[in-house]
Amino acid sequence: MMGFPMALTRPYTRFLDPTLEADKFGLLLAWRQGYKEVECSVDSKLILDWISSADTKYHPCGNLIEDIRALMNRRWRSSLQHTLREGNFCADYLAKLGCKTESEFMVLHSPTAGLLPIYLAEEVQYELGKQRRGN
Repeated sequence: MMGFPMALTRPYTRFLDPTLEADKFGLLLAWRQGYKEVECSVDSKLILDWISSADTKYHPCGNLIEDIRALMNRRWRSSLQHTLREGNFCADYLAKLGCKTESEFMVLHSPTAGLLPIYLAEEVQYELGKQRRGN
């Protein structure tokens, strides 16, 4: 498990740009750390659809989407899955932490004291969901 809070250091013109930037950064970070299997939980169905099938030629976020696709197509197992915002409290916690941090970003290799109970609760929910689906 690895995560990162990321401060937004530049103005964004579209409200989903920071989410795409974080998705791209997370994939790049996982690749550089040597992970061979990555599962990305995305709480925006719109972003999931963009990454999966959007025509990026004239898309306002086309470059970011293409970067994410290229990262996902590297020699590793990567997948995207939709999660409800209510089931993505870890990401919400890290986003809020990123707003408070003075550094541009920091990598967390284990949950902080504030994040640990949230992470454990999400892990239980994830495992229960897998059992219900028969995985």
